[in-house]
Amino acid sequence: MKKILLLDFCLLALSSSPVIAQTGGPGVIVVIVAPNKAVITREDGKSELMSLPNGTSDKNLTAHAQWYQKLISKLYQEGYVIKSTFSETDYRTTLIFVKGQ
Repeated sequence: MKKILLLDFCLLALSSSPVIAQTGGPGVIVVIVAPNKAVITREDGKSELMSLPNGTSDKNLTAHAQWYQKLISKLYQEGYVIKSTFSETDYRTTLIFVKGQ
């Protein structure tokens, strides 16, 4: 009976692996937004450059808001959340998204 219990415990220990080993650490995405451009860089080093309308007209401000909404919704669906935001200059903003936290 002791051998069966010992075997059961060993099998149970082998079947459950640590969560940290499964996740591989958090993923990070950096988004830099300037007045007329945005760059999205993923942790694998791939970057995507996007053009944004420049100016403060109603149309351009609406386009900027829609761009932010689509980006944040997309990254949220992928499991990312905003971890930090900061402005490097008066006209450039950086967003840090982290996955797995």
